[in-house]
Parts: sequence; structure tokens; C-alpha cells
Amino acid sequence: MQDGKGHNHSYDGITSFTDGHKHDYSGKSNVRPNSPDHVHCIEGRTEMSNGHTHEYKFETSPPYYIQGGHFHYFGSMINSIEKHEHVLQGYVSTYKSK
Repeated sequence: MQDGKGHNHSYDGITSFTDGHKHDYSGKSNVRPNSPDHVHCIEGRTEMSNGHTHEYKFETSPPYYIQGGHFHYFGSMINSIEKHEHVLQGYVSTYKSK
């Protein structure tokens, strides 16, 4: 996978349910070169219709290679000025089934 080009990953999900609510999140990771040990930075802001948000920024795991692509795990606690935390976790993938 070392072709000199970079790539990124799309992600989306729902945080853990805390303090009576949960948040949607989505985005794209930063672009990283196609190297065996690369990680991606994921950053953004959760969404909720009432305007309550959480900001997040963290790195993914190194890649796990599988036939047809690779994937990265991600996970972090995110907190807010309202004094509560949510878990944001999942994985991003370049896997292409045949």
C-alpha cells in the first residue's frame, strides 16, 4: 500500500447515552500517506438540535490490514462545560468487498 498517495476515511456514529442524551457525529479524517504504520487525526463537533455540542480531537489506531483494504479503531472520552462526558468510538475502513 505504499503508492505515495494519501487517503482519508469518512466516519459517523452516535456517542454513549449520558446525562439523559446522546449525540450524532460525522466527518472525514485528515489525509495520511499510505504507509504501514500511519494513523489519522479525527476532529470535529457533535451535533444536537438544541445547540448543545461537544468538541473532539484524537488519533486513530494504526491500521489493521485485511484482504481488500485496512481499518483503524478510534475511541475517546469527550467532555463539555456542562460537566459530563460521552464515549465516542468505532472504526473507519477502506475495505472493499469483492
